[in-house]
Amino acid sequence: MPETRAGLAPAAPGAALVAALACLPETASPHAFQAGAAGYDAFVEGAASAAAFPPALVALLAAGLMLALWRADGMVAAWPAFLVGQLAGLALAAAVPGGWQALALPLAALLCGLWAALAPGRGGRALWLPAALAGLAAMAGPLEGHPPGTLPPILLAGLAFGGNLVIAASAGLGTLLLQHAPRAPAAIALRIAASWSAAAALMLLAFLVSG
Repeated sequence: MPETRAGLAPAAPGAALVAALACLPETASPHAFQAGAAGYDAFVEGAASAAAFPPALVALLAAGLMLALWRADGMVAAWPAFLVGQLAGLALAAAVPGGWQALALPLAALLCGLWAALAPGRGGRALWLPAALAGLAAMAGPLEGHPPGTLPPILLAGLAFGGNLVIAASAGLGTLLLQHAPRAPAAIALRIAASWSAAAALMLLAFLVSG
């Protein structure tokens, strides 16, 4: 029944966002990586940090939902911009040390979440910009507090891979929902999830500003 689908559709993304919200009070500190990890373990640790670091997770989920609501192949179309953003985030994290990463993540999540919730499917190629900002923030955010050269390249490669995996999964699940569920309830469910991600970003910003 459409009513049942409309009521249950937000549950899966909602659970992830609620889990992220529960972790927000601790997200002002830099992400910690294990010292001495090398090879496969370092790659896995970097990849897992995209999902284990709540601010990055919220930004990537919001960006994926934004691209899914744009069009069916929105992730594929915006992927080059996301990759460029990741490279820019890696370069900026090395060239501009400081606490700017903590603000970049919630701002990127807020932009993508609000865009998806308030203007779904609109913007065309202009959506490449928030996608690039999400890539930049999600790459640079976990690197806050880690001076250049202190993390092995294989861990950075894992971090980039994990970011791509999370945003692609978010966009892919959103696209599947839009294609296989009634379009209107599915779109409403994704917009609700996007609004939750924006709310999570606002809460994170409030924690950062207050303390």
